[in-house]
Amino acid sequence: MRRDDHPAAAQLRGIVHLIESKGGKATPSVLADIRQLAIDALDVLSMPDPRAQRVATVLLMLRMCTSVKSKVTNGKTIDRVTITDPTGYGWAMAQIHELGAAA
Repeated sequence: MRRDDHPAAAQLRGIVHLIESKGGKATPSVLADIRQLAIDALDVLSMPDPRAQRVATVLLMLRMCTSVKSKVTNGKTIDRVTITDPTGYGWAMAQIHELGAAA
């Protein structure tokens, strides 16, 4: 996979778009989000092992495509996972199945 095609590279392009769409006036929360997105993408791209990089990419995509909310009901914690990007989630799940079949 070329680095330009890598999902982490797409994430970095998304950061640039986010900065430009805010007119250069980023709030502290937007800056914190941008910082975390950049750190995550760079961590994935810097991994020397291609298999570890692939796993990290899939996990990063799953985190980006879902949101998790927890609440306590009757003393029991209930986690609700919402898929926010079905296309990215589908890609990540297909990669997990591929990795599982290869193991």
